[in-house]
Amino acid sequence: MLYLLRGKLTMNPHRAMTRKAPMFLMLVLTMASLGFARTKAADPVRLVPVGNHHLVEISSNQPYVAGFHVLSDDFRTYRMIDGATVTVAFPSTNATSFPTGSWLGSGLFLQAQDHKYLFIDYGFYMTIALDFSGNLFIDVGLHQTMEGSLPIQQPDSRLVYTYTWQLLGIEPATQVTLIALWNSEGLLNYSIRTEATELFLMSIKVSELLDCENIMPQFYTGNVIGQQFPLGRYIDFFQFGVTGSEIIANNQWKVLLEDARFLKQDTWVSLEKAWSIQGDISYLDQDATWGGTPYTGVDVQRPAASNQGGDALIFSYEDRTLKPGTVLWDHSPASSNESSTQDLDFFQTFLTQLTIWSVLSTMVALSLFALVSKDYRYLRHR
Repeated sequence: MLYLLRGKLTMNPHRAMTRKAPMFLMLVLTMASLGFARTKAADPVRLVPVGNHHLVEISSNQPYVAGFHVLSDDFRTYRMIDGATVTVAFPSTNATSFPTGSWLGSGLFLQAQDHKYLFIDYGFYMTIALDFSGNLFIDVGLHQTMEGSLPIQQPDSRLVYTYTWQLLGIEPATQVTLIALWNSEGLLNYSIRTEATELFLMSIKVSELLDCENIMPQFYTGNVIGQQFPLGRYIDFFQFGVTGSEIIANNQWKVLLEDARFLKQDTWVSLEKAWSIQGDISYLDQDATWGGTPYTGVDVQRPAASNQGGDALIFSYEDRTLKPGTVLWDHSPASSNESSTQDLDFFQTFLTQLTIWSVLSTMVALSLFALVSKDYRYLRHR
């Protein structure tokens, strides 16, 4: 009997990623390998499964810069959603300028949770990767993360699955929409869309994968504070951004990210407010970060107009680094009419609280010292 292991078949059941290989998944992968598509017009775009994965890592030295959805400025509002989408392209990009063996990726970075264990979370990514030879790839993957509880348990993560398809018949500058949707049966469906073609990648029943049986089949969006004060960390559930195998430090590339939306009750909703984040603080739970290190030298611009009517960003290497907490756009009723790319350090409140906490701690320590000193003098005089 054959089992699925990271997109490959194996005869060893102990190495399989699932307790049993679902027949529907094997059928879906077969359909994807044949380039199953719903085409509006004659179009040569097709997908070919490959084993050369462009893995988005967790808490590593991989560069990462992104935008994230903000539901409220106090970072205490979140909700469950049924899907997410964003459109990606590589305009004005010369891949031959990339270092040999390198790749540049962009797309969705999402989080789901476990209904039984609070310390277990799930990080999903769906990206388009452009490698140094000019080839395009679609990558999807899932990390299961385990939050730390020191000194008993260290933070940890494991790769549950990763799949890659080479995207043929399309230029890097062509806009491709990435779509990840949960259905009512708990299936996660991956697909992409161009102007003329819709391509179905795969469906997967995540709850049937090893140690994932308690996953809640929905993503989250919004924000929470992951740890109690004064060690608070801002967790941002819905992120969309740029990563890669290394920092590509030249001005020969651009990444367009456009029209990020989430699905709620069968309605696609645009992100009302989005801020920026860097890889050293891109928390998907209280410990794990996407990528793990800032994408230094990369900044963002707003194009004059979006082709799809949604908000658009262009990331590029400009030898200046985008500050975390920069407002990328804000359409909330309370926002001003000023430029939507204004520097805003959203850690200012935290630092203010930390200062207050430090002062209070010092006062308490001095009080205890004074009390102990008083008791000591009293005992000596007795």
